[in-house]
Amino acid sequence: MGYLPQFKNDVFISYRRKESSGVALQLHHALCEHKFRSFLDTHSIRHGATVQGSIFESLADTDLLVLLGTQGALGSPWVAEELARAHVLGVGVLYLAWPGT
Repeated sequence: MGYLPQFKNDVFISYRRKESSGVALQLHHALCEHKFRSFLDTHSIRHGATVQGSIFESLADTDLLVLLGTQGALGSPWVAEELARAHVLGVGVLYLAWPGT
């Protein structure tokens, strides 16, 4: 019998707000409906908590970062920071490329 990793079904959604906030929200709701715990900055950060601290804490406790790859996403300093942190933590990344990118 082999070792099976214990996944938490946690998904961190990384996106550029002005380009894909509607899709990010739809993805967040769909994941939650399918029993995944989904981190979306506009819905998951507690009132009064620091944004960056909440993001780093969530990334440290996630299975997968889903990047909504719009035209400007990779140029966003927030997205770049999230990707760098995911890399350091060994979090998997799923890149969903927008048409034309």
